[in-house]
Amino acid sequence: MNRFLEIDALRGLLLVLMVINHTPSPLRNLTNQPLGFVSAAEAFVFVSACLCGLAFGRRLHDGGLPEVRRLARRRARQIYTGHVLTLLFCFVIVGQQLGYLSPFYNMLHPYLEQPTNAAVSALLLLYQPPLLDILPMYLLFLLLTPFVLNMLVRAGFRPVLFASLLLWLVAQSGLKEWLVGALADGWLVIAPGAFDLLAWQLLWVSGLFLGYRLQRQRPKRAVLVLPSMPWPVLVSVALIFFCWRWSWIPIPVNHGDPGWLLDKWRLGPLRLLNFFALLYLALWLGPISPRRSGT
Repeated sequence: MNRFLEIDALRGLLLVLMVINHTPSPLRNLTNQPLGFVSAAEAFVFVSACLCGLAFGRRLHDGGLPEVRRLARRRARQIYTGHVLTLLFCFVIVGQQLGYLSPFYNMLHPYLEQPTNAAVSALLLLYQPPLLDILPMYLLFLLLTPFVLNMLVRAGFRPVLFASLLLWLVAQSGLKEWLVGALADGWLVIAPGAFDLLAWQLLWVSGLFLGYRLQRQRPKRAVLVLPSMPWPVLVSVALIFFCWRWSWIPIPVNHGDPGWLLDKWRLGPLRLLNFFALLYLALWLGPISPRRSGT
């Protein structure tokens, strides 16, 4: 299958940005949310889902749902193996050799205090040390991809999007934190990382749909039809978030209770608005050559 080289290049760039953002470098001041209240993580999850939609959409058309399930399981095994090897390195090398240092102790203290419990929990993806939580999220979304694609084909995008939005709304209520608190007293270590899967699945479902649509239209070299929206409004929204992010608009970012509007881990409403405004503009101006409906 021919690939969208632009999407592959973008995914590689996002990986580089995430590495920079998690290292002590002065470049972080420029690479951390440079376009507004949107980080490289949101874009990476969306682009990864889009690539899954491209690849799995073709397999769904050629080999049916069983072939998509087989491909998803194979890829999930590869990701899980990589995650386990990373955990092994962190526990055995970092934890045992450097765990007495404050930064590493803070990162791995559940394992250092309860090594057996934490190790078993980590294998079950219930315990995810800081910075090691994006792969488990990717793995779980990947395993759900055949089901989501099947629903997209059978029911259409609107019912699937509506269900995805409902899950996102449930995430805003703090269900994840309640569940973690309710299960915290057991034998297993329950620390599932910073990302709220019920919220972030909205980005994955949206990316899958875009990738699937692109794959279905590629044989005819059709352009992507976007909903008709006034581009001056979208540009204005993107500019407001950009100026707000760089403090050119004197509105303080509240990280207390009202901060959920821009919360990264739950994908607050304003952050989601910022992301989709940038996405629409990128598709409208970008190399995929979309056109708006009605034009």
